[in-house]
Amino acid sequence: MDKQALYINFNGELELLGDDKLSVARRAMHYGDGLFESMHAFGTQVQLFDLHHKRLMAGMKALRYIIDDKFKKQQLAFEIERLLKRNRQFGGARVRLTVFRNAPGLYTPASNDAAYMIETSTLPNKFFKLNDKGLSIGVFTDLRKPINYLSPFKTCNALLNVMAGIFAAENQWDDCLIINENNLIVEGYHSNVFLYREGKLYTPGVESGCVMGVMREMLIRLAHQQGINTVELPGLTEEELLSAEEIFLTNAVEGIRWVLAYKNRRYFNRVSVMLNDQLNTTLFAKHINNI
Repeated sequence: MDKQALYINFNGELELLGDDKLSVARRAMHYGDGLFESMHAFGTQVQLFDLHHKRLMAGMKALRYIIDDKFKKQQLAFEIERLLKRNRQFGGARVRLTVFRNAPGLYTPASNDAAYMIETSTLPNKFFKLNDKGLSIGVFTDLRKPINYLSPFKTCNALLNVMAGIFAAENQWDDCLIINENNLIVEGYHSNVFLYREGKLYTPGVESGCVMGVMREMLIRLAHQQGINTVELPGLTEEELLSAEEIFLTNAVEGIRWVLAYKNRRYFNRVSVMLNDQLNTTLFAKHINNI
C-alpha cells in the first residue's frame, strides 16, 4: 500500500509536502529569522491553544513582525484543523506552526511582513502518556543560554539546543539540562524542568532565561489545584538537583517525563504520576470516559 501523501498549510493554502514552497522561507533558514510553536492535537483540536497563541503573539511583537488578520487565534485554529483533517490525523498529533519574516533583504529585512507554515505528524499516543522508564539526564555546560527579551520564545535559531541534544546522545543520556549565563540550570534542551522536594515544586522563573513553556504554565496551575505550591527561582544548582525527591521535564507535545537518574542519584515519580493523571483528566476527560 502506498504511503499516504502529507500536506502542509502555507499561509492558508494546503500544499503537498515536498513542493518547492520552502524557498520563500529563506530568511528563516538563512538567518534564523523566525519562531515556532510545537503543539499537541487530538481530534483535530490543539490542546492549550490559548496559551500557545498568547506566546506566539508576544514573540511576534518581540521580533517586530506585522501581525495581520491571518494570525488571529480563530483563523490559525481553523487552518490547523483543516490540515489535520486533510492529513487524516484524528488521534494524537504533533503540530508545528512556524512564523517567519516574509521579506527580501540580508541582515536588514525590506519589511516586517510575516508568513507562516503549519506541519503535522502522527504521535504514538492519543493522550499524554508518562514514560514507563525514568530518564537519565546530565548537564550541558559547553554553551550558556543568554538572558534577554527573546529567551522566553522558541526561535528558529536553536543551535544551543541542537548541541545540547548531541551532547546528551554522546553521553548516552535521555536528555540534558542547559545552564544560563549565570551558570544556573534553567531548562532541558526541549523542555522546562521541575524539582519536587518536601511538598513543594521548584522551577526556574522566566527571568532566568528559560522558555516560557505552555506546559510549564499548565502544570503550575494543576499543582496549585492539588495544594502544591510552586517556587520560581533564578535557576537551579546541582546541589538542588541532588537533594530533590523528584525531577520531571515538561513540554507541550510530550506532557510530563519523569527523571530516574542524575549521576548516582535516583528519584521517585509519585508526584509526576499524579500530575500526569490530572493533566489528562483536565484536557481529555470527555474522550477518556468514552474509551
